[in-house]
Amino acid sequence: MIFTDLAVIEVTPQGLLLKEFYPGLTLEDIQSVTEPEFIISPDLKEIEL
Repeated sequence: MIFTDLAVIEVTPQGLLLKEFYPGLTLEDIQSVTEPEFIISPDLKEIEL
């Protein structure tokens, strides 16, 4: 697992699975600062603060 100030990402054999993201950000915001393309989790949600 990778925990950043923007998102929670799981490392899988298929690639990086985006699981949670910081409230107020868009997927485009997160992807724009991350080189590898994400796989979007079917359970994607905002991080609960």
